[in-house]
Amino acid sequence: MARKPTEKKHVDERALLREFTRRFGDVSDLGGPEQTPDRTFRFREDLFKEQTDFIDHPGKLKVACCSRRAGKSTAAAMYLIEQSLRHPESLCVYLATSRMAAKRILWLLLKQLSRKYDLKLRFQNTDLVCHFNNGSRIELHGCSDAGDLDRLRGNKFRLVVVDEAGHFTSILDELVQETIAPGCIDLDGTICLIGTPSPRCTGLFFNAYHDERLGYEKFHWTLHDNPYLNKKPGTTKKWLDARMLQTNMTPESSIYQREWCGKFVRSDDSLVYKYTEKNFYDQLDKNYDWHHICGVDLGWHDATSFSVIAYSLEQPAVYLVDCWSQSKLLPSQVADHLAKLHEEYNFTNIMVDTAGMGKAIAEEMRARFGLPIQAAKKTEKHAAIELLNSDLQCGTFFIQEDSPIREEWDQLQWTKDFKKEHPAYPNHISDGTLYAFREARHYAWRQRADIPAIGTPGRLEYDLDQYWAKRSDAIQSKDGKGWWETQWNFQ
Repeated sequence: MARKPTEKKHVDERALLREFTRRFGDVSDLGGPEQTPDRTFRFREDLFKEQTDFIDHPGKLKVACCSRRAGKSTAAAMYLIEQSLRHPESLCVYLATSRMAAKRILWLLLKQLSRKYDLKLRFQNTDLVCHFNNGSRIELHGCSDAGDLDRLRGNKFRLVVVDEAGHFTSILDELVQETIAPGCIDLDGTICLIGTPSPRCTGLFFNAYHDERLGYEKFHWTLHDNPYLNKKPGTTKKWLDARMLQTNMTPESSIYQREWCGKFVRSDDSLVYKYTEKNFYDQLDKNYDWHHICGVDLGWHDATSFSVIAYSLEQPAVYLVDCWSQSKLLPSQVADHLAKLHEEYNFTNIMVDTAGMGKAIAEEMRARFGLPIQAAKKTEKHAAIELLNSDLQCGTFFIQEDSPIREEWDQLQWTKDFKKEHPAYPNHISDGTLYAFREARHYAWRQRADIPAIGTPGRLEYDLDQYWAKRSDAIQSKDGKGWWETQWNFQ
């Protein structure tokens, strides 16, 4: 019996190619699937050793401490691209201190790499999302507030790169522990912290590099290791020498060690606010008559902050007795909280930042609750900060040891020209405190020379006058009658 001829099954080569492209990218110009890794990842040929060591290490927690111009952002971009190509339908994320910073550092670089290596990536400029033919995508995000963190929750990450990690605030700890780490579990994803050391030598980036118990693999390289800056002998040194001459840096300066050697060197000179343990207090002296002023820094995504400062006309020192901040507070919530604080402290004044929508919010609070609201003085801010620092140094400004303001003061730095506060660090509580301080200090120092010292003959008469003045004001504000009418029941 003759055997039936075997039927040949039709293979849809176009469908096969489409599926292969979806998984591994556009490889239509390659000689076959077996050549994909060599050609598709040909950008690896342009990486130098320190970059490849960082990318190829199998660790799932990595920290790279580098100098400026070392090529860390290029390494990050290529790492994100490679993981996206190798793992179809994956999500890789790049994080910076702000969305603007993320766009400035990496967005253009991704486009340049796509053109150079013919990766045929698709860029969604509005949302800063880079799409691959295999279904993978790279997303760029800023992390300036809690709202940014919320947008990252619930995702599954293949790779997350946090750039300029040394300039993140305390939000970095929450970001990694509560958002990124849980999102890496399903895919066994990788977390990378990269950046240049900051002057504060605290925070997760510093700890990840120095504390082996946290489990981070450490990497370090500088611009001297970057061969693309050293195409000619001595090129990098000549450029750096000229840079040092322009900025009056020396090899021993802390800025040089951080920026160009990639070393952690603490520098208190760059910190905006400078306090010591002598500025701590436990409780207010009950022998003094205390008044209170509140400073409010309004925000939405940026936190709204409240700072309460106590002062006495009998002595020059001022005390920060309460401070607090929260993002996404509605105007009604701000007003309610201020009303409660006013009930507790009976503020002399409430100093509110009235820039933008702040003016309308302040008017609403004044109308609804009759609060003693005034526009906060914002001019000559640098001089006001120096005055506060002077009081800190002289021991006439005090905070509590566990005050939330310390977290901001330990981080907040000047820009390189020492003219403005660095935008990467939060200053909401600091600004609210500064508004209250400027007003409180005015009261605390005003006409102090006319007040008799405690224990002198004229002090008793002064205290009695103050008592009856307050008594009169309290009764009159209660029912509209003078204190003499109330005391003797005059009709």
